[in-house]
Amino acid sequence: MELENLQKIQERKKSPGGRTARESCGKRSSRRKAWAWKQTCLKLLAGILCLALAGIYAVRTTRERIPDSLLELKEKYPQTAEFVDSYPRKKNREISMDVSGEVTPGEIPLFIQWDERWGYHSYGNNFFGVNGCGPTCLSMVVCGLTGDTFWNPYEVGKFAEQAGYYVPGEGTAWALLTEGAGALGLNSEQGEVSEGYIRECLEAGLPLICSMYPGDFTYTGHFIVLTGLDPEGDVTVHDPNSPENSQKHWPMEALLPQICAVWRFWALQ
Repeated sequence: MELENLQKIQERKKSPGGRTARESCGKRSSRRKAWAWKQTCLKLLAGILCLALAGIYAVRTTRERIPDSLLELKEKYPQTAEFVDSYPRKKNREISMDVSGEVTPGEIPLFIQWDERWGYHSYGNNFFGVNGCGPTCLSMVVCGLTGDTFWNPYEVGKFAEQAGYYVPGEGTAWALLTEGAGALGLNSEQGEVSEGYIRECLEAGLPLICSMYPGDFTYTGHFIVLTGLDPEGDVTVHDPNSPENSQKHWPMEALLPQICAVWRFWALQ
């Protein structure tokens, strides 16, 4: 009798499929865990997809908001990264262009063409920060030799455009450094690209503006200012596109092969 009762109890505990309740419960638990794991994986995949799409959108949006010429500037010259990245929020800001606090008469100041004060303005068919090296160099020399701080880089660039010294598709005409310089209170003349001429001018305190071949300073064409000689005879340079280059002292043998043309300047009496 007891054996029969025990068998009946075991039969009642069995599920309709013939499994015991414990076995059935274990199977359901396994299915729930598998379902939960599947849901977790799907959520992770959805999150990864969202992040990827957000990244693609961010890159696309950035390229839509920042002009290609500025993105190219950043790619070629990493020192311009902050200037380029700040374009969307700073392009329309009104910023004082006063340079009087940076100028000491008789000393050539360093101005950077992609300074946010003028770099987002246009020069010719591009941004001043991209192709404003010529006006920036002349501005340094005018301010340093005459003390007239009206002629900041932006004003020199505007003068160059209005007077026809900007050539579409080419950039700043060399005539800006001769005829144009005369209108801004300077004497100037094109000189000889030689070590002797350059040393003679710098020893006499005459700054030089140089048009440069591709090399350490540029991938295409560029203007820089030679400001003097250090005690070892190396040349001090103001590069309007690079504070880093402007901190270096350049051996003449490294500098000279990169110079295409040179002009010397002194103030009108």
